[in-house]
Amino acid sequence: MHPDLILDRLKQELTLGKVKSHEECFDATKSQETAWEKWKMQPSPCDKNVDVVILVKSSIDRNGNRRIIRKTWARKVKVETETFKLFIRPIFLIGVLNSDDQLPKFCPGVSLILLSDDDAVIVPWLFFGQLVPVTKIVQNPNENYFGGVPFFMSLVPRTFKLGSRAEIPVTSFPCSTMPIYLQGFAMVFSMGTLKRLVEEMHKYYSIAFSDDVYLSWLAYRLKINVDEYSTDLFEGSCLVEENQHPSVYEKHAKNDRVESVAVVHQCDTAELQKDLWIRLCESFIVNNTLI
Repeated sequence: MHPDLILDRLKQELTLGKVKSHEECFDATKSQETAWEKWKMQPSPCDKNVDVVILVKSSIDRNGNRRIIRKTWARKVKVETETFKLFIRPIFLIGVLNSDDQLPKFCPGVSLILLSDDDAVIVPWLFFGQLVPVTKIVQNPNENYFGGVPFFMSLVPRTFKLGSRAEIPVTSFPCSTMPIYLQGFAMVFSMGTLKRLVEEMHKYYSIAFSDDVYLSWLAYRLKINVDEYSTDLFEGSCLVEENQHPSVYEKHAKNDRVESVAVVHQCDTAELQKDLWIRLCESFIVNNTLI
């Protein structure tokens, strides 16, 4: 963040007077009505034998990303289906912010939900095989489970990046930081936990936040233990940006430790996703049988 912006934010904080708790600040964002959009395209109900739903959030103009996902990691869940004797169904959500609310109605028999983004690449045989206790959740879908990749800083500033969702006016959220949250590109719930979150959601709409920050806060309010996945199996970005740390994409291009990556985010173009997927698959093929 630019130093002038930091100074400006600090001045704002000094005008607030007494330091407020996160509870007080989230209470200030309460609303009686949700600002979420309705589904523009409703998925068909899940079959009775579906155990796991993968919800991929997208938008109408990002067809290229959805097409590549359908051809890559969303198709390769067959390996996990055979390994865990599950039926896994990917669903693409267009223009949706209330999918968590509606999912129990469309897929009531599902045990496990993975929430992801259309700029994420997930390696299903690692993600389900090493990060998520799939078998335990499917056998106990009513028990609480909420897991994901935590935000990478120990404190989350209210204004982390200009123009981001964390750019929240002081008048709406009078705290300088937000609590640690699980990031929405790899967020996992049991159906039991999702139902509890939805129930709390109806009592506690928020005008300031969407998906990951909001859902993580609801879990905190409900005292649901969070399973924070190890960052050893996670990489933050495919993108090459000025002044950024050495790009993950460049690491993959050199086949450096790519075999240990289960989730990669901000692969913002279909070409990046496709190229990364080829690298991932090349590092995992064993006798041409794994992929």
